[in-house]
Amino acid sequence: DTHFSHKNILNFCPNTRQGKDHFEHDEILIANWQKQVQPHDRVYLLGDVFFTDAVRARSIMARLPGQKHLIYGNHDRVIQSNHDLRNMFVSVSDYKEIRVGDQKVVMFHFPQLEWNHMHHGAYCLFGHVHGSMDQHPFVTNGRTMDVGVDSRSDGEV
Repeated sequence: DTHFSHKNILNFCPNTRQGKDHFEHDEILIANWQKQVQPHDRVYLLGDVFFTDAVRARSIMARLPGQKHLIYGNHDRVIQSNHDLRNMFVSVSDYKEIRVGDQKVVMFHFPQLEWNHMHHGAYCLFGHVHGSMDQHPFVTNGRTMDVGVDSRSDGEV
């Protein structure tokens, strides 16, 4: 849930988002991304990436290193409706299952109470809730985690 160019994200998430406006917020996110992600790294975005037009979205994407995979969120209409922007991702889907070594990982934009192979050790990663479920017993005692920008943030987005 990067929310690039979202004019109200600074108001919605004042404890985890930085910048004097959405332009500065974007630059902080981009700089932090560039410090952490190498061109060969796989990055899974669990939705709500852009709140802008396709031209600005493509210019931001071009600055983000890594092999980017998108699991659509409820605010990803600009990506869904723009072929060139979609093609900047290695893959786009509503839901994704991968293996990391022997570990199965399920990814979806929204939190799930049940997921495929849950009872066989699979983990479930989600976004959407901006850290609001970090202390929920289902999250703290389970194999599911909010991996959005605002979850467990140390202030460096």
